[in-house]
Amino acid sequence: MNSLLEKNEKIFVSLFNDDLKLLFCGGKGGVGKTTIAGTVALDLARQYHNKQFMVLSIDPAQCECIPVTIPTEMALRETQCLVESVKRANIPLRRLIVNRIISDSSHCRFCQVANREQQQILYRFEKAFPDLKMIRIPFIAEGIKDVDALARVFRFV
Repeated sequence: MNSLLEKNEKIFVSLFNDDLKLLFCGGKGGVGKTTIAGTVALDLARQYHNKQFMVLSIDPAQCECIPVTIPTEMALRETQCLVESVKRANIPLRRLIVNRIISDSSHCRFCQVANREQQQILYRFEKAFPDLKMIRIPFIAEGIKDVDALARVFRFV
């Protein structure tokens, strides 16, 4: 089956050029804005491999702010300010991701001390954000450099 871009090539090719930065799909509820936006982005990404495309939705049923932070005192304070701002803006907020948590099973003395300090901060995160589901992501020493590493992180989310 031909893609939406192939069926309507003249329309979508005329929408996209090197100067285009944003494309908005608007209309009444239930008319297919999200479907069109996603399909256009996917088709354009297939055709223009050297470009990046992102689809953003402002539909509250499909949107959520998920702060990502690390277990430090400064990050806790910054996250508190962020969460207050997000709540004031009435943006859905249900989860909080805390990244780079050092394992407590390490045989490294430094890591054991760092983990104890992080656990104290994590307790403070729980007290500061009792209404948010806190997702803990362990420290990954080799970093996240490929799809497999990213998939391992998504297990926690």
